[in-house]
Amino acid sequence: MNKRIIAFLLFIVAFLIFGETIVRIFKLVSDFPYQKSKNDILMYEYIPNFKGEMWGKEFKTNSFGYRDYNYSINKSTSTFRIIVLGDSITVGEGLLLDDTYTKILEVMLNESPPESDYNHFEVMNMGVCAYNTIRE
Repeated sequence: MNKRIIAFLLFIVAFLIFGETIVRIFKLVSDFPYQKSKNDILMYEYIPNFKGEMWGKEFKTNSFGYRDYNYSINKSTSTFRIIVLGDSITVGEGLLLDDTYTKILEVMLNESPPESDYNHFEVMNMGVCAYNTIRE
């Protein structure tokens, strides 16, 4: 190969390595919590157990890949579960997890439970940003 071509290719590689280093040092891009879904309708989903930052706030997903706490699969008979599907509003874009409407609802239900056979409520946030009715 021509020495000029080799020098040019080495320059490109060095430039890309330098650029990647700058981006990582100064965190010029936010973490990206998405992965390609095996389900063609969903197209993408959150990465399970992701820890990072989105919209300038801490963003974590549970072991199922949702922005919520890790609830046990098994629940007591006195626990009532509510699953909330939705998009960025349900996820709580720009909010801490405890400030999302799903967590506020959970606290309200547990502080002043409605008359029922249940004494504990879990409101599960299964929203994903930019999901539409079909994906939900």
